[in-house]
Amino acid sequence: MAQTRRGRIEDQRFLTGKGQYGDDTLAGDALYAVFLRADVAAGRLVSLGVEDACAMPGVAAVLTGADLAADGVGPVQVPMKLTGPDGRVWTATPRPLLVDETVRHVGEPLAIVLAETRAQAMDAAEMVEVEIEDTPAVASLDEAQAEDAPLVDPDMPGNLCFQWARGDWEAAGAAIAGAHHRVRLVTPITRVAAAPMEPRNAIARPIEDGRMEILCSHQNPVALRPALAEAMGMAPEAIRCRAGDVGGAFGMKSGPLREECVVFWAARRLGRAVRWTATRVEAFLSDESARDMCFTSELGMDAEGNFIAMRFLMDVNAGAYASMRSAIPMANLGGVAGVYRTPLIAGRMDGYLSHTVPTAPYRGAGRPEATLAVEALIEAELVIARDAGCLDVQSPPHPCDWSPLDFVEALGDPYE
Repeated sequence: MAQTRRGRIEDQRFLTGKGQYGDDTLAGDALYAVFLRADVAAGRLVSLGVEDACAMPGVAAVLTGADLAADGVGPVQVPMKLTGPDGRVWTATPRPLLVDETVRHVGEPLAIVLAETRAQAMDAAEMVEVEIEDTPAVASLDEAQAEDAPLVDPDMPGNLCFQWARGDWEAAGAAIAGAHHRVRLVTPITRVAAAPMEPRNAIARPIEDGRMEILCSHQNPVALRPALAEAMGMAPEAIRCRAGDVGGAFGMKSGPLREECVVFWAARRLGRAVRWTATRVEAFLSDESARDMCFTSELGMDAEGNFIAMRFLMDVNAGAYASMRSAIPMANLGGVAGVYRTPLIAGRMDGYLSHTVPTAPYRGAGRPEATLAVEALIEAELVIARDAGCLDVQSPPHPCDWSPLDFVEALGDPYE
């Protein structure tokens, strides 16, 4: 039966300037929100003086972590439940909506300033008196893994925040050690920022029947609603979450991030609409980053160039707070199988905390990294074998009879 091709329905609206983004949405007499952020990577928040800021023209409120605690509003974090190779179950580390005492990365929100205009809110934010006692920081994987490194979270010795493994690590290592050809490669993968065309934004307001509404540039409002309900102590049906057109995200806007949740809380507390749009600089300081990992890869081959075994250790810089969002590359680690026939493959993932913005899925969520790891490893092996004159590098690759799905079990919804 012939199928009728359905055309795209959104292009006309976008091409004629009729897209509906956050800043296109009218919100009446909404207060404008500006966040005061930490300017150090690690430290102890000694004091926040807000009296002068509250007295500035147009300011409705300056709210801090103490106000969150007084309202009983808990942290908002994507849960994690990973069983490590030793049987330990790793869970997410708490991430306060506003810093309560410990600063863990540059850009952490310390307070939210609410005023009649954005300019008034910005002026008032500069009047907040902040005292932070600096402490040593670790930013990179090497620093976080170093012996006696400063701890990002005192409950995470060695800054290790999760472990996960699949396959027989010892058997793969033994097979590689006994192989005729062996190669080991360390492949660092740099941190990246999503930098969407439309920065994150939110408008929250009370609506009829005592309910609350939030409209934000978000990929998954369905998941945001229960996260808000749990943190705010509200029934999910008392919250309406809406997303209009989303101007770019690729995963970064799919989790419950702090600023949108704080805007929601502030609107509920004050009984007024509140709106916030991140500046580009603010986005670099507060949006979750991606990648920032290092693969240690090993391959063993017999004398004829047949693959015997491979194994891959993925060290992940999870940033200041660990959640399933930083661990999600494991869902696609099976991509290290590539298109090659390999009898034995093993993989491990170790996550480490650092004094940086947390990492999250972005454009592939582990697929590009896995492909880079295996292809860089094989290229290195081919170069070594060619230079030694022991392998015909023009030979076609082995046919694939091993699926990545054999390597990674079905994980289900990571946000459940």
